[in-house]
Amino acid sequence: FNFLETVIIKMCCCMPINCLRILVFVACGTVLGAGAALVWAGTAISDQELFKTMLEESGGISVDTVSLGLLIGGCCLMGVGILGFVGAWKKNCLCLSVFATITLVIGVLVVAIGVALILAKDFVDENLGDAEKCKEDYKDIDDAVGKANGVFCKAECPCGMNDDTKSEYGYSATDKDIYFGSAKKVINCDPCETFSEADNKAKYDELDDTERQVVDEYLEDNFQYDPNSGEDCSQYVSAENYVDKYFTGGTKDYLDVLEWIEDEFKCSGFCTPTKYYLFSDVNKGKPEGTCFGEVNDWVQDNFTTYGAVAIAVGSYMVLVLFLSCGICCNSGEKKKKKQQVEDNKK
Repeated sequence: FNFLETVIIKMCCCMPINCLRILVFVACGTVLGAGAALVWAGTAISDQELFKTMLEESGGISVDTVSLGLLIGGCCLMGVGILGFVGAWKKNCLCLSVFATITLVIGVLVVAIGVALILAKDFVDENLGDAEKCKEDYKDIDDAVGKANGVFCKAECPCGMNDDTKSEYGYSATDKDIYFGSAKKVINCDPCETFSEADNKAKYDELDDTERQVVDEYLEDNFQYDPNSGEDCSQYVSAENYVDKYFTGGTKDYLDVLEWIEDEFKCSGFCTPTKYYLFSDVNKGKPEGTCFGEVNDWVQDNFTTYGAVAIAVGSYMVLVLFLSCGICCNSGEKKKKKQQVEDNKK
């Protein structure tokens, strides 16, 4: 390693100083860009429900704390980038030393991230390669999907399909197995619409004893409402408190994540396929596949590319240390030659 280090430094010392400065300027621009990206992320993250959910699950970390950390980190990186510009422009070895040391650390971290992404591809493929393995490793997510799929567009949760979506699925208002209401996604369910809407109430009344018992037990167990009591349903359950009462335990934590996955990959369900979009808008059309397969395909297609780019960028950041040494070396040689010329004149 020492031999390789010596060779690289010697090569950098032999390169034209302007060429070295341009290469360092590129690295400075990269650091400035990374800092600006962190500042942007720090200002935008507070509005992202997905990140809020993930942070809460990871130990109740405040979004404001993470946002402040990103802002501070971004400003520090931008300061380091400016320091590098000054060092390369003025050939100031002190500024270059600080810049090169920090970029060396950043470069090593970025290379490590790149390697981790490439290795993670196989790990994800192992966990999302088939439905049974998915159910085993992502039980809470699959349970959340199962609970949603078991009630959506049924007496337990009338759904808000528009005419186009009804036509796409071949449904009509008279279909006995489908209950229509206002909820475009399961988190907005209002079971009371089964009794307040005339068409839904007629379908409920026509259920056989076994089917009606299933619906009644669902309402009693989850919302403490007995449909046969004559009481007002809205006193027990509404769209506002539905999620808190129905999605209990670990299933509730993944609702925002599942909504994001459905929107991003145009899929439904996770380990188990479902007929409708459950957590995003049911009126987006028919889902294109099961989410675990879509997520796995995306990871396999992109993680190798992202990992290779990260390794390349990180390696370049490590190289900045030698480029900075080259600038200082060249600058020192020029000063020596200038001093020799002045001494010869004397």
